[in-house]
This record gives sequence, structure tokens and C-alpha cells, in this order.
Amino acid sequence: MQYWEAVGKEDIEQIHESACRMLEELGMRIRNPEVVAVLLDAGAKKVDDQTVRIPRELVEQSISRAPETFEVFDRRGGQLGIGGREHHHLIGGTMTEILEYPAWTRRPATLRDVRDLTRIVDALDSVDMAIPMVEGRDAPQGMGEILSCAEVLKNTTKFCWACPVEARANRAFVDMAKVLAGTPDLSSRPIVGLLSTMLPGYEIDVESSHVLLLAAREGLPVILMGGSIGGMQAPATMAGALVMKVAEELAGLCVVQTVRPGSPCLMDFGHIKLDMQTAEIEEAGPDFHLAIAVGAQLARRYGIPSYSCPSSDSKIADFQAGWEMAAGLETAMLAGTHVTVNAATASKCSAASYELLVLHNEMLRHMLRLRRGMVVNEETLAVELQKELGIRGEYLTHPHTLKHIRSSEEYLQKDLFDRSGIRALYEDPCIRAHARWNRILKEHVPGVPAAAQNAVDAVVARYAGG
Repeated sequence: MQYWEAVGKEDIEQIHESACRMLEELGMRIRNPEVVAVLLDAGAKKVDDQTVRIPRELVEQSISRAPETFEVFDRRGGQLGIGGREHHHLIGGTMTEILEYPAWTRRPATLRDVRDLTRIVDALDSVDMAIPMVEGRDAPQGMGEILSCAEVLKNTTKFCWACPVEARANRAFVDMAKVLAGTPDLSSRPIVGLLSTMLPGYEIDVESSHVLLLAAREGLPVILMGGSIGGMQAPATMAGALVMKVAEELAGLCVVQTVRPGSPCLMDFGHIKLDMQTAEIEEAGPDFHLAIAVGAQLARRYGIPSYSCPSSDSKIADFQAGWEMAAGLETAMLAGTHVTVNAATASKCSAASYELLVLHNEMLRHMLRLRRGMVVNEETLAVELQKELGIRGEYLTHPHTLKHIRSSEEYLQKDLFDRSGIRALYEDPCIRAHARWNRILKEHVPGVPAAAQNAVDAVVARYAGG
């Protein structure tokens, strides 16, 4: 398929060249002496004990080492291709509150929410990866991230990402995955992946640098997420903020590919800006979506899979929430982004909604069908059929109609979205969504054996004791 491209090839080269220049001339502050040593050994230039300048040669070498495609696995033997023509979606992560329907009040998330949201994801057909969507605020001190990761792994067999802040929680997550996989080496069949967030302003903090090293040494996929807030911690212009974000992610790429050449990586794209009227971030405007599209172009230029986080600034599941999420997802799919995130998120990714989770799955079904395109062949063109039935022919009872009218290859059969007659009573989609997720929790049983759950609990106990 042809992808939508928001800028020209010369613009992509300018962004790349500018990012390389920033790494060569300004450099990166890295608050981990081990990572500093890795880069210095690879040819970076020391500015001080925490700052290095990264030469263009190391950047280009790292880009060439990163795989253009790779595979991840669920725990039932299935696999997902990352890169190429593939697209996958996962729920949003790291939220701390739940939006309660129908009043749309907010409450602290609990470990039960982590478990229930994961069980719902396990039952959905278009959200094909999981992540700890919220962190249980009722967890014992220091154990929130670890216990949230455990609840995800115990309640789905789908491939799981994790994005804990603390290095200790990332290590625990990997240890849990190892006992589930029954092997100390996850690199050949990764069932989990990690995410490393660089700070805005050309810095990799202690925790993020540990994630980079952990992912590389374990051979696990890692999402490289640069941090830049336009007008606050980055230039106010989209292109300037994108240069910062790309430079930071290329620096992370250099770390991973130096430690373990060929490690699977994804680069994150989008644009968050400061709203001068509210002094808060805005992350669901057309600028964010443009950055997604340009990022997909950059990813193709690099031959590295892309990742993006379309979302909504709306505080409830309303028209704005639907429009902003749809616009972001559709942009990502048409531009060729490989992995998107944030099903079920609202209010600038600060709160999770059970209703939005199942509604976003319905939205994804629509977009994935759109992305597949139209089947054009002798059967679907139906020329002989039209000649047979002639002018004002009757198609309703013909076998051709019976064969194709309910075909999932031809048509998307709406599920939660309204398709009733024009005189039928109106029902808010959130009512149907509320009923759906409650039914899932009553009826769906994730296929995680008790022995696997006990093995995860044993790892948790070890970390709790430490």
C-alpha cells in the first residue's frame, strides 16, 4: 500500500542531519557511568564525566545494525511481526486513576483494576498486546510497579510490554517472563518487551539507562521514547522539537546496538506541546498527528520499526475523545506506523476508562479493515453476475449475495457501534460498552495456568523480601 507522507524526502534528511549535528556538537548527558563507558569505547567523545558527544559514524553504524523487522511471541505459540506492513495496538500504560461511568468521576486505580483491565484485553480481538495500564495505588510501598507487572502476566497470554520507572521493577518483570517461558534466554522468542524514556533536553537518567542496558543484554525489544515538550523543554516549532526527540532516541539506539548489535528496537514519534493558556500539555492536536506521520517516514528512512501514542485531551468518553483518538490512529495507520498504544486512555493519558477500552477496540476493528483495502478480482467484480441478472436485476436471494454480504473479508460487521434502523431507540455507546466489559469479566477466563501464576508470585515474593 502507498503510505501518506506529510513532508518530502529532503525534509526528512534535514531532520536527520540536524539530529546528528546535535549529538556531535552538543551531545547527551548520561547519568550512568557504565553507559558513558559503553559509548566512549564505541567512539564517543568525552565532554565531562556525564556528557558525551556522539559522532555521526556511530549513529549511522547503529542504524545499520538495528533490524528492520522482528518477531515477538505470545505464550500460546503465536507470533506477531513488528515492522514491514504490520500494525499492532496495545492499551495505554502508567495511569494512576480510573474514570467511573456514568458520572465520569475519577478514583485511584487499584491492583484489581490492573487485573480486570488485562483480562478484558485478553478477550479483545484488535488490541493484541498488553501492558500494565494502571499502577495499583493500593500496593505496598515500593511494590506498585512490580505487582502491576505481575498482574498483567498472570491475566493474559498475549505479548506484554512494561514501562516501569524503576530499574528494579524492570528487572523483576524480565525475571517473571523467564519463569513463564521456562528459559533464562528470552532473546530467540521474546514474550515481553521494555520501554526506555529519555528526559527532555538531551539527557538519559539513571533508571532509563538501566533499561537500555537490560534490554540489550537480554536481547529484548525496547521502545526508545525521547522526551520533548514544545515551548517548554524543546523548541516551540514541531520540526525543532522533533529534532530533539530523534536525537535522544538515536542516542539510546547507539547504546543498545553497541552493547548487542542487532537488538530489536522501535522509535517513538509524536509531538507534545505546552498550552500557554493552561500551562498544561496538549497531546491530541493535528501537530501531534503530523509528527506521527513524519516519524513514520523517518522510521522507514532508518529501517527501524515505529511506535506512536495517539490519545485524547478530553476528560470523558465524548465526541472529542472519539474524534481525537480516531484522527491519531488513522494518521498512524495511513502513515505506516507499526505499533500504536493508548486504547482506553483519556484526559491526556492520565486516566483509564473501561468503557473506552472496548470502544477503542471497535474503532480499531474499523481502521484495520480500512487498512486492508478492497479485494478486486473476478469474483468480486461480478461482471458475469451482472450480465446474468441484467438491468434492474434482483440480487437479494442470489447465492453470490449470500456468500459475500456477511463475509468478514468484504465487510466489517459492526459490534458496539449502532447499526439499528433509523426509527429505533437511541442508546449511548457507553451503555453497550459498559455491559460488554462486565460480561467479559464474568465469562472470559484467560488461559494462564495456575502453575504459571504461582511462578510469577514466587518472583514477586523474592523482590518483596529484598
